[in-house]
Amino acid sequence: MSSSSLKATTGTTAIKATELKIGALSDFDGNQKNAMSWLYSVQRYLMVNEEVYDTDTKKVVYTLLYMKRGVAHSRAATFQKTSLEKNPPSFGSFADFKKDFKDLFISPDTTGTAIAKLHTMKQKDSFFSQGLKPFIVNHIHMMETTPTKITEWYTQAQKFNTKWRKVNELSGKKEKRTFYPKNNLSKEKDQNAMDVDGVRLSQEE
Repeated sequence: MSSSSLKATTGTTAIKATELKIGALSDFDGNQKNAMSWLYSVQRYLMVNEEVYDTDTKKVVYTLLYMKRGVAHSRAATFQKTSLEKNPPSFGSFADFKKDFKDLFISPDTTGTAIAKLHTMKQKDSFFSQGLKPFIVNHIHMMETTPTKITEWYTQAQKFNTKWRKVNELSGKKEKRTFYPKNNLSKEKDQNAMDVDGVRLSQEE
């Protein structure tokens, strides 16, 4: 076999690398709870098939194919449109794609993620056990600088909740002071009225 034939054979073998269907991806819908594990499964699959997906473009396009549900679908569609409209078209590097993916679906410091975590926190003797009250969220949003980290939201929520409890306690005391005397007076009047009726009946008899 000539050297030229050997080169041709070797080249053909490299082009026809077999893709191993190990741990095929499931569709991603944008759920933050599953985002990191899903991204790991993408990277694992691409590593096993590195001879097939040997460029950044192939890796990005393969990943986009499985982002076809929920929020992930709209994000993927937007990314694809932007990439194809570039001159020349480009999907960028896979490293940049992973960074953008994490910022969109995994970032722990977004306001939305912080609020979601506060809503699901369960702690004894804490107002979080009943869920974060909507008016507390509104108060925090109206602050000059809105918190972005879970710890900041927790601190501010505790402050507003403490103020809310104090106001409720004060208003509750006021209601008690004005409420009970009225009931006592009304009862006394009813009793006197019954006595008068009794006197009238005895006189008529």
